[in-house]
Amino acid sequence: MFKNWQYHAVRAIGRFVCLFSYDTIVAWGRKLGPFVGRLLKKQRNRGIFHVMRGMKCSEAEAIEIIDGVFANLGQSLMEILYSRN
Repeated sequence: MFKNWQYHAVRAIGRFVCLFSYDTIVAWGRKLGPFVGRLLKKQRNRGIFHVMRGMKCSEAEAIEIIDGVFANLGQSLMEILYSRN
């Protein structure tokens, strides 16, 4: 009966997100991304390592780049949830 509970949960979150303006959703996503990046510590550290190695930059610059990447990912996620089906 509840086999697709994840689908219904995401749809409910999407409906809630659609109640707000697009600018609000983008702002939330850009704040949510770096927060989630800090929760995903292993992936964040791996990203920092690869940016430092690949782009030959300092750790501070790599952290800034990775935070920007996670901000963009958070924004993209919120935009996907904002799209009406």
